[in-house]
Amino acid sequence: FRTEMEEILDGLPAWFIGTVDKQTMAPALASADLFVSPSPNDLVGARVFEAMAAGVPAIAAEGSAPAEVIVDGESGRIVAADDGLALLDALVELTAMPGALRRMGEQARASMEPRSYE
Repeated sequence: FRTEMEEILDGLPAWFIGTVDKQTMAPALASADLFVSPSPNDLVGARVFEAMAAGVPAIAAEGSAPAEVIVDGESGRIVAADDGLALLDALVELTAMPGALRRMGEQARASMEPRSYE
């Protein structure tokens, strides 16, 4: 979906940063408003959970590990797997509501606090 989303969101304040190494992950998350992981094959969800722990709401695909943790509409959004329009709708909806996005980020962080990676 990346190429399609880049074309659709051209000219809007959206950045597709791709792979991020450990040294740049914290600054990248600190500057993010939303974390998008559209792969239904994400069986671990570590990056999504790191984003949520940093107070960044996430969009993830149904059937992925993050979809088991995200409360749709509260700590992020869950979209149908392999549905670019559903992903686009979620992106447009969330970015149009900065207050709701901020509240989702707070809820995402709160939902991660009792969890441990140890």
